Amino acid sequence: MVFSFFAFFSNREKEEIERKFRRLNERFERLDAEKNETQNAIERLQNQIQSIHANHQETLNEMLTKQRVELDERRKRFENELEERDMDSTQRLSNLRNELEKYRSEIEQLREQLRNALADCVTERRRVSEKGMRKNFISGLF
Repeated sequence: MVFSFFAFFSNREKEEIERKFRRLNERFERLDAEKNETQNAIERLQNQIQSIHANHQETLNEMLTKQRVELDERRKRFENELEERDMDSTQRLSNLRNELEKYRSEIEQLREQLRNALADCVTERRRVSEKGMRKNFISGLF
């Protein structure tokens, strides 16, 4: 003999229990559907967050790369400017040294001319002095 759970209930009670059971099953199905929707929404949000994070990281990396490139370019420009200034300064120093050597040479020539002029002057004084002495000597004789 098969014992049925519903054997002790009337038809009305059986229908009521079946209706409640159906509602309960429907509620479980709705809750499962909501749970699935919630899980799907959570997965979508996680995917969006991961995507945003990846985009953010990529943007940061691009910015960092751009800053490095700009820094390298600035450094190269600065080094080139320093090299140009160094070459200009070296050229100016070379020109000043050449000019200094030229002036030293001119000074040496002027000193030589002065020595020659002084020697000529001394020679001329001696000649004039000897001439004057001869005149005095000759006038003293007569």
